[in-house]
Amino acid sequence: AMELIEHVNDPHAFVQTLASMLKPGGALVMSTINKTWASWAFAIVGAEQIAKVVPPGTHEYDKLVSPSLLQSAFSDAGLQVDDKDWTGFIYNPLTGRWTLAPGVTHINYAVFA
Repeated sequence: AMELIEHVNDPHAFVQTLASMLKPGGALVMSTINKTWASWAFAIVGAEQIAKVVPPGTHEYDKLVSPSLLQSAFSDAGLQVDDKDWTGFIYNPLTGRWTLAPGVTHINYAVFA
């Protein structure tokens, strides 16, 4: 579920539903936008209002998902996540490329459960 959970009203219920669809031993990969001042500045102000690469109003700050909230949702759904299972994404506007940035979760991040 990539770049989706920040648009749902109940992240815990969403994760529970996804977990219920996994086969035994199955994996879940999710990516989202962290709930930080940096993500607000880059994802909402920068991407939506200044660069206009995302339609205005696509993201609501109150619905952004911190790693601790997602960790709680995973735990409640019976999914295990280790610290090594989190990685960030960094966008370079000069090259137009995204790169993985392990441990850098202050804006965009992904997790493997």
